[in-house]
Amino acid sequence: MTGAWPTLIVLVAAGLAIAAVALDTVIAGAPPMPLMPAARDVVVRLLAARAKGPVYDLGAGWGGVAFDLARRRPDLTVVAVERAVLPLVVLWLRRLVTRRRNLTVLWADVHRLDLKFAGGLYAYLNRPAMKRLAARLRHTAPAGIPVVSAGFTLPGWTPERILPVPASLLSPEVFLYRVPGLRDTDAV
Repeated sequence: MTGAWPTLIVLVAAGLAIAAVALDTVIAGAPPMPLMPAARDVVVRLLAARAKGPVYDLGAGWGGVAFDLARRRPDLTVVAVERAVLPLVVLWLRRLVTRRRNLTVLWADVHRLDLKFAGGLYAYLNRPAMKRLAARLRHTAPAGIPVVSAGFTLPGWTPERILPVPASLLSPEVFLYRVPGLRDTDAV
């Protein structure tokens, strides 16, 4: 019976992980989906070059973009925002192991988050969530900051650039937007 315990523990842990992902999927409306490496690199390059303040990864999932950006720009604060429990635990553990001082993991709903001090935003969310986010960002995010999305557009917004990711047919297009409104440089 002693030899069966490790197997039982692994099976119970796997079952709990699957149940947590299933529950999070029902609550969020989509499972946590990692971005393909080629697309992630495009997203990180765009944000690294354009962000002038804290960058929020809205719905960070497993943290690929957040951790890559924090590594590439150690001078930049990166906030990985997630509300799903299992990905959140993974984010916290990764943060603990990597000791990435410029990365914060935040348990929050992206649709209720205070973004007035954001210097850049990234979202890889499903269509309904992107639609809600598009309406909200016009009124809550600073004008002129970059907003990068992968796979899904911000409905009603015109992208500044659309970048195809040629490395893989599975990689989504990456969209670069700017929050509309009066920018500091436009003020009279």
